[in-house]
Amino acid sequence: MFFTFLVTIEFMVNTKIRFYQNTIDALNKSKSILNKQISILGWSRLLVFITASFSVYYSIADFNNLHLILLIGSIIVFLFLLYVYNKLSNERELITNMISINENEVAVLEHRPSIFDSGNEYLDDESYHADLDIFGDRSLFHLINRTTTIIGKERLATLFKAPLTTSQGIKAQQAAIKELSEKTLLRQHYCAIGMRSTKNQVDYNAIFEWLDSPNEFIGSPKIRFFLIFAPLLIIGAVLYGWIADYYWIINYAIIINLIIAGTYTKRINKIHQSLSKNLKHFADFAEMFDLINQEKFNAQLLINIRNNASEGQQQFKALSKLGNFFDQRINLLVSFFLNVTILFDIQCVYRLETWKKKNKSKVGFWLNSIAETETLSSLGTFCFNHPEYIFPQINDQEPFLKAKDLAHPLIPSEECVNNDITLGNDQRLFIITGSNMSGKSTFLRTIGVNVLLSRCGAPVCATEFECSVMDIYTSLRQTDSLLDHVSLFFSELRKLKSILHGLSMNPKSLVLLDEVLRGTNSDDKLYGSQELVKKLIQTGCVTILATHDIALSKMSNEYPETIKNWCFESSLENNQLSFDYKLKSGVSQNRNATFLMKQMGIID
Repeated sequence: MFFTFLVTIEFMVNTKIRFYQNTIDALNKSKSILNKQISILGWSRLLVFITASFSVYYSIADFNNLHLILLIGSIIVFLFLLYVYNKLSNERELITNMISINENEVAVLEHRPSIFDSGNEYLDDESYHADLDIFGDRSLFHLINRTTTIIGKERLATLFKAPLTTSQGIKAQQAAIKELSEKTLLRQHYCAIGMRSTKNQVDYNAIFEWLDSPNEFIGSPKIRFFLIFAPLLIIGAVLYGWIADYYWIINYAIIINLIIAGTYTKRINKIHQSLSKNLKHFADFAEMFDLINQEKFNAQLLINIRNNASEGQQQFKALSKLGNFFDQRINLLVSFFLNVTILFDIQCVYRLETWKKKNKSKVGFWLNSIAETETLSSLGTFCFNHPEYIFPQINDQEPFLKAKDLAHPLIPSEECVNNDITLGNDQRLFIITGSNMSGKSTFLRTIGVNVLLSRCGAPVCATEFECSVMDIYTSLRQTDSLLDHVSLFFSELRKLKSILHGLSMNPKSLVLLDEVLRGTNSDDKLYGSQELVKKLIQTGCVTILATHDIALSKMSNEYPETIKNWCFESSLENNQLSFDYKLKSGVSQNRNATFLMKQMGIID
């Protein structure tokens, strides 16, 4: 059965790699065609520019209607070619990004590092994050993350740090992830759009500070008067100059409008500095929403996102256009001409504040929809890459776990050994003994990671998996701190205290412990471990405790219905130490520390 399971996994992985390689080949062909088209457009634009230049030259030398028509036609054709060039360049950028996405999927399936963020900043030694390798290089987050925005990455990290709390919420998430896993083109296109802005991320603090700032322009009657008065003043001055043949009056109108514009320059510069680089990205957000808006979904979570997509797409596109207009002030000649005629800077800020007044309360909601889509898309890719994984059965019963062929998603299938486990009801505490390197710690992490995946609505690495909604508490790795004067032993005690406090709040939890109280003498360690086990039993949680201390396993005699002993064994044949990493009932009988020390020449 296990061999068949491994062969199935290997076949599926190879199938996915071929799928991605074929996609890369197809995209490279499309990119090659685009490169040729863009090259032709480049030469065409040069030819049109030369034609326009000759038209200008001959118009100066000998003006006639043919030269004028040729000049105007050349300008129109040049602008059209520029439009097509920009469109094809954007398409090429998307295809280049999609090639990178597919190459990354091949790398991940071949157990090479992902190009996406590893989430190092979210590491926390006080929780299960470090113990279960949730964040950091080659972590679970690194394996799954396909987000391109800061808000998307934060949303995915938050899900891993504070997963879903009800079976209904988990089942709704499962449905959305499963449906998105079947929409590979949508997921990759969505990600490719987001990758445009990864080099210059949006400063969301600046956006929300602007949204929360008071509206200085749209609420001012004086501003509204100036916006009408300034263009009328210029038009009036031009008409008067034409009628009276006194064009000097236009200079007075220009000076007046410059004074009006200059009065607000400092405030407008501050607004522009805050928004300029950020508003450009909202065009990408609008395009992301447009993709969602074009899809049909069955999962309720995706339907909810789609319902928000239409208005969000329109408003983000409008905001991006306003931002692009606002950026024209960077060109001094354009800025001067527009400000002396229509008070361009004030016009832009006025329209931005009008947009803000209308949409302020919805921006956070729309951005959250984008973050939620990126999170679901990341998990959907994880599901697509591992069709052999299953969606677990989740309920809100007392804490329990039942799994068959359970394995670790971070361990390559050819190296992985699966195990079965049933924990809960009366048998609520497992004591696992075993020699060094026999697989105890990896087994604990395997259980913890898969329970976390189940809480996130993601598929798990097993052929069968059923569990209740459980909080996760771990004490697997300890770190000391010279700076904080914290020893390894005190660090562990602090974590154990935190676990017991958490259990007092919610006993429906899974506790994973590895070699507790390792920093004290044997007798003290045994007594302390026994008392800790008794306390854990009283809380009603389910616990798996790995230990080298064989004496601790005797507690199953005192609590035969609650505590069960399991072990991982090693074997020594022909002076070679080997492990099968299979969980067995009973207490470990083998030791390997002395043998390993002799093998390494530490002792004779």
